[in-house]
Amino acid sequence: MSRRSKTSLENDIERSRWEEKWEHIPKLIEQLSSRTTTESSIDAVKKLLISESQLEIYLRDNPLGTTDAAQAKKNLEEAVTNLEKLVSQDKLGKAERSQEALLLLCKAHFVLEDFHSCVKYCNQAGADDICIDSQSKRKSKLVADGFAYKAMALEQLQSAGQSEVSDDDIISCYECAGDIGLWLVTDQASTQRPAVASQIMPLGRTLEIALQRAPVLLIKNGKVMEGVNRFRHLLRVVETKATLGLRKGLAKQLSQVLLRGVCERSYVKPLNILSSSPMISSTSSLRAVSKADLKATINVITYKHATFPLKPQMYNGDRNETEESLILLLLEEAMVSKDAELSQAPDKLAARRQTVADSESAYDLLTVALVRRAQYGMLAECLDRGMKVAFEEFHLWFQFALSLISAGKYRRALLVLKQCHQLRPDDSLVCLYAAKLCFNNLHMIDEGIKFAKRIVAMGDEKELSSRGYLALGIGYSLLASEACLRGERQQLQKQAIDTLQK
Repeated sequence: MSRRSKTSLENDIERSRWEEKWEHIPKLIEQLSSRTTTESSIDAVKKLLISESQLEIYLRDNPLGTTDAAQAKKNLEEAVTNLEKLVSQDKLGKAERSQEALLLLCKAHFVLEDFHSCVKYCNQAGADDICIDSQSKRKSKLVADGFAYKAMALEQLQSAGQSEVSDDDIISCYECAGDIGLWLVTDQASTQRPAVASQIMPLGRTLEIALQRAPVLLIKNGKVMEGVNRFRHLLRVVETKATLGLRKGLAKQLSQVLLRGVCERSYVKPLNILSSSPMISSTSSLRAVSKADLKATINVITYKHATFPLKPQMYNGDRNETEESLILLLLEEAMVSKDAELSQAPDKLAARRQTVADSESAYDLLTVALVRRAQYGMLAECLDRGMKVAFEEFHLWFQFALSLISAGKYRRALLVLKQCHQLRPDDSLVCLYAAKLCFNNLHMIDEGIKFAKRIVAMGDEKELSSRGYLALGIGYSLLASEACLRGERQQLQKQAIDTLQK
């Protein structure tokens, strides 16, 4: 069998690194030699790649927050030692390889809970220019991860009382990590062939944290509209498979901020952030840019608040306040509905519970937004769509019933209330609403009396029992007003008085 060319082998290694197929790395690097690679320090590169695969396998099997520093130190001792030797002895030759080793050490020391070293190695990697290149996506991903880990380390140091750590530095690092990550996944989706679209790599938990934390920290620091604009920017990035779950969370967070934290007077319309928004606003800057080559060079130390030219693809669209909040909530509803788990199989129980929780959250926010504008018909339509996930879920059924009542669809509301009563036979409020509907809107007096009697039958100690007697008394009084015979009318009036006196 003929030996693979240099380009072929190196491309296979880079592809395995980008696709996180770490188990393939040892077999591939065995073939590295002066005839199969352009690397000048082959042994050093082998150690770098082996150490990287060991670190990434550990992080894959032990996600953040599921392990302690002692266990990590035991498992990562060899990888960290090798990486530190490569850096200290300057064996890697190329500056790009040294930066990769430093960024991996930044990652490793965060897991080891050595936050000072984590920040130090990230800064050391950025002392020279870092190239963000669409042709070396693994390196770009390492840069994004490095900024994310640095930001998380700075947060840990700040919480430990390190006064020199500023919120601006933390936010800037998170923004830098998120912007590079979004550019990577959207560039990947746009260049991916349809036949392999399912192989799109996810952002990863670290970059998802970075994307979500930046706007939250801005809002916590009193920069509400800056946080809102950051949310807007992230949501305008063209959707890919890698960002589906993240987009749902961001839409929910922004809608909550708009509904609870932004009044009409302080609201600022979205700007045309497609052409003018800052991308990397970290302890970083761009020195040289070649858009034609899809490259950007970042220097981590020199400047702050620069513009990252490698923009992800973005949606356009100006919105006013009402449209923005409703579009966000309807977007969240659509994503929840699309990913809904409808199976009642026991092995799908956890996924179904998550679907119900997401649905309830989405429809509760829609209720707040639409009720403010008296859009009851639209709310009823939205909740009607959500009934597919409402099997034996009282909260969604009851919300639907109330929306139908508000929209004037009384007969259907009564049917839904009967379903609610089946789900919770001891809930007196459901019966009270049903009785009120029957008396006030449907002229179904006998049916209303039945519901009122059910409330009374629950016992005097039951909540709303007095309202039950009131409803029953009103029912008897309405029957009396329609009675044709005097004796029957007097008997019903006496029943009404006796019931109301209770």
